[in-house]
Amino acid sequence: MAPSENMSRDKFFEWCGRRGLVMPGQISVVLGVSPQTVRNWRKEEGEVKYWVSLACDGYDACVEANLGPVPQIPRMSVETFNNWKQRCQLHTDDEVADVFRLTKQAIHNWINRGHFPEWLMLACLGFEWRLRRREAEEAAAAVQDTPGATSQTGIVPSIEADQP
Repeated sequence: MAPSENMSRDKFFEWCGRRGLVMPGQISVVLGVSPQTVRNWRKEEGEVKYWVSLACDGYDACVEANLGPVPQIPRMSVETFNNWKQRCQLHTDDEVADVFRLTKQAIHNWINRGHFPEWLMLACLGFEWRLRRREAEEAAAAVQDTPGATSQTGIVPSIEADQP
């Protein structure tokens, strides 16, 4: 199962290993970062950036949706980003910054330049996967509290990535 909060570098590399991602080049292709970034992560201590855990969830959601072991994820566009924000009911740059635990200025720069980090699509998918999963769990809990009601037995994430 993918992480739900910050993850240590050790946990991140364990996650990678369980998915057959052992070389920096493999990890960099999946996450949209440089191989040098991955090598730096191995040397550093502490936690990886929060967006990495979201991207891990996004990767797992894509695999779960049968998009393949190394899904081909389109790059983020302004239109796709705006559609994602709308689906997730995020209305301000502050709200988006909070999702990724980045600065509002970073989000503002992406939008104004129309250029987004390569990792963003997976991280957005991961956030949406978590959101839909939480909604499904809350709905299932509400159904359990209703006498005579039945609940679904599995959580099927709904990830709707727009194609550029």
